[in-house]
Amino acid sequence: MGELYDGWDRMTQRYDASSDWGMKECKGDLDGNGKCLGQEIAYSSFPEALRAFLIDAGYIKPTGEQ
Repeated sequence: MGELYDGWDRMTQRYDASSDWGMKECKGDLDGNGKCLGQEIAYSSFPEALRAFLIDAGYIKPTGEQ
């Protein structure tokens, strides 16, 4: 609580920007073989994927919202 900016700074200094572990998210159901049946979103970086998760989970608000 209350450490978003400090934590974000620490994360951006430590994450491996060259890591390519497949940051995709399925916005919908999966079929029996694990194939996304909804919209699949591919994130360009870990910080982008983390930000989307934090917004979806309600921990932070999208930019521009009060």
